[in-house]
Amino acid sequence: MVTVGNRTRPHLVIPNRRQAFPKLLDPIIKTSEATPSYNCIAWAAGDDQRWWEAAPLAQCYWPIPVSTDPIAVSTLIEAYEAVGFVVCNDVSLEFLWERVIIYAHGPHEYTHAARQLGDGRWTSKLGEGIDLTHRTPAELSGPAYGAPVQAMKRRLSLLSAVHRLVAGYLTRLRRSCGLSASLIFTFALVDFILRMTHCKFSSISRISRSC
Repeated sequence: MVTVGNRTRPHLVIPNRRQAFPKLLDPIIKTSEATPSYNCIAWAAGDDQRWWEAAPLAQCYWPIPVSTDPIAVSTLIEAYEAVGFVVCNDVSLEFLWERVIIYAHGPHEYTHAARQLGDGRWTSKLGEGIDLTHRTPAELSGPAYGAPVQAMKRRLSLLSAVHRLVAGYLTRLRRSCGLSASLIFTFALVDFILRMTHCKFSSISRISRSC
């Protein structure tokens, strides 16, 4: 058990990624530096500002009242349902839906969650460590997180869906060889416009609800 401040869940520190995730393929695609500001449960839900944990003594964020069984898989499912996700039976890529996958060591101990990206790959936050991109949910199966046990999905707005799609393929373009700088710039510009448009519509929506 690793305890960090008021956080009492295990799996906060991954000392050796290769031993923890024997199925993880090289090269490891790191997408952020290590930070204790948020964890995998928050990151999968799209939150990079808070640490999500249901333990009564954790003094962390949780979207619903804390359960009597705070680390059960059903508890995490209920939390994700509270922010718009519904249970589903597959991890296929759908344009208007974003997916998360829950990992567990049996029904009474969830361990991790990952989120699907717009190009079909997955993003994970490793406890207080880095974010990384992996090709399939199965790549993080192993001693640290157990196995994927439940998929969930949440409907996206059209603007969010387009932004996610563009962002996913923009990332691939940046890593590809032989593409012109002008093409990459064009995709980056489209991505920027979509971000700004989404922010504008979100602001208008918030103002309308307050009137």
